[in-house]
Amino acid sequence: MAAHLKIMIVTDAWSPQVNGVVRTLETLGKDLASLGHTVRYITPLGRRTFPLPTYPEIRLALFQRRALMREIRAAIAAGTFASYAREFYALQGQAVS
Repeated sequence: MAAHLKIMIVTDAWSPQVNGVVRTLETLGKDLASLGHTVRYITPLGRRTFPLPTYPEIRLALFQRRALMREIRAAIAAGTFASYAREFYALQGQAVS
């Protein structure tokens, strides 16, 4: 049996956009969950966005690094993604006790 994975998908393409990226990520999450994996999304919902200059119907999200890191740390602290804490903090140049 395959290991249970905890997967976090960070994307600036999400509803209300309707496009191939959004549909693919939704399907990917559903398929992974049906296989028993935990999937969490960090999306533009509730964040500042601005229109893409050449395609104003597409809005780009501003993922401020500090806010994004707080969200990831909160998921780790809550135990949602505890197995990835070492790798995450190593990437940040921080030791994990």
